[in-house]
Amino acid sequence: MRDLELLGGGTLLVEAQRAFEITFRHSPIGQGLLSRTGRWLRVNGALAELLGRPEEELVGAEAVDAMHPEDRAEERERLIGLVEGAEDHYVVGTRFLHVDGHVVRTHTRMTRIADEDGLTRGFVAQVVDAAAWRRFRAG
Repeated sequence: MRDLELLGGGTLLVEAQRAFEITFRHSPIGQGLLSRTGRWLRVNGALAELLGRPEEELVGAEAVDAMHPEDRAEERERLIGLVEGAEDHYVVGTRFLHVDGHVVRTHTRMTRIADEDGLTRGFVAQVVDAAAWRRFRAG
């Protein structure tokens, strides 16, 4: 009953937005929102730190530009598949380039965001440092 009351007053939506903002900003996992064309609209601190770049530098740039040059064409093809609705997400090992030049191997999950008509509006990227994940799992 309380949820219905909150929804009617708009408070539930405000609380959900606040929870999203806190989760996005403070997540230990690199996260980003991308446009339909693959440009970063928003990134969190964990993703910026992983890539060694300030958030402001990433926003507006193409996500594939931060990837290893050998991986860019294949990643563009995957994004086209998401735009066309061939699948709603994929999980892949991705090589990003840190600003200092070293390769950062990641596990990346890219999820399609669609509108009510099923048209792709953008993507959510969740990026985990593969080396850090292996160290964590090893105990």
